[in-house]
Amino acid sequence: GKLIVEDEGWDISLYGGEYTDTFEDERVKVKGMFSREEETEVWDNTDLLIVPSQCPETFGFVVLEAIASGIPVICSDLVGAGYLLEDLIKECTYRYDNNDALYKCIIRFLDANFYENFQGKVRQIATLFDMEMHGREIQKLYKCAEEV
Repeated sequence: GKLIVEDEGWDISLYGGEYTDTFEDERVKVKGMFSREEETEVWDNTDLLIVPSQCPETFGFVVLEAIASGIPVICSDLVGAGYLLEDLIKECTYRYDNNDALYKCIIRFLDANFYENFQGKVRQIATLFDMEMHGREIQKLYKCAEEV
């Protein structure tokens, strides 16, 4: 595909599923899956996570992992983990079939003030929520369900 953003100061790394598209722009890098050992490096080199799901998802950890790393997130309205950021994510949640809305979310992050403000909110949330705490909360839910 051809990208319309002409600024040279960015690149996109695509992680996860299989990508069948080819990209003429050398700033777009298809990375595929990454291992647990590579995770820290991936998050250290990520400024913004976009989860453009077009199918309903249950609670995916990738949003939580990004938040725990202090990384802002844009996601479609089909991403189950979006409820974690209800007050914050409204600014950057878009209807899964609305490419213009996704584009507008991305463009917001080109404004340094918006980005820094959003990232500050994410960092506040990150201090309140981490993967270990999430695991404990899930265990409590299962224990309560067993007692019923």
